[in-house]
Amino acid sequence: MRAKKYVQDAGELPNSRLDRKVEKAGTCQRKAANIIQKMTLLTAIICTYNRADSLKRTLDSFRNQEALECEEAWELLVVDNNSSDHTRQVVKSFVATAKMNVRYIFEPRQGKSYALNTGIANSNGQILAFTDDDVIVDKRWVASIIEAGSRYPHEAFGGKVLPLWPDYIPPWIQGTAHILVRLLGALFLPMTEAMKLGNMERGCGCR
Repeated sequence: MRAKKYVQDAGELPNSRLDRKVEKAGTCQRKAANIIQKMTLLTAIICTYNRADSLKRTLDSFRNQEALECEEAWELLVVDNNSSDHTRQVVKSFVATAKMNVRYIFEPRQGKSYALNTGIANSNGQILAFTDDDVIVDKRWVASIIEAGSRYPHEAFGGKVLPLWPDYIPPWIQGTAHILVRLLGALFLPMTEAMKLGNMERGCGCR
């Protein structure tokens, strides 16, 4: 803000004095940015590709995260993996009204691994949390991950994910339950019973 002010008043200051003022302001801004970066406890990373409408619902679920004393303690990083729909506009609209620090990065190389690596390389958080562009996060998702990361020394951990069926369980899932049991590792309850209870679970990871 100081640098902007000095540029606006450029006509009133000698060039040498202006240069010193702008340089000093820029140094202060860089120091402030470094302090904020060091304070960032968590980076939430969402990799997305051509799912703008679904992504909007996911982003909206991040709006009211609870039990955070400082919004600067975490950041949300959206990696657009070469989408051709209106993903960029959705993120831009969200950034304009969001309270937390949100960053958008465009990764032109197609592939989830490229997007994930780009997100990791551009993160500032001490903890990296990954979720998908079709997930509705709990209001304490960020706070609980920060708490768990501070309390336990583990390198990685995950959490429960519950399905959000639109109106009913799709027939193709019921018909392939025995396959999904093996794929998702649902060892504690047969998949058909879990689906009847509406509690089919799988894990999502943080690092």
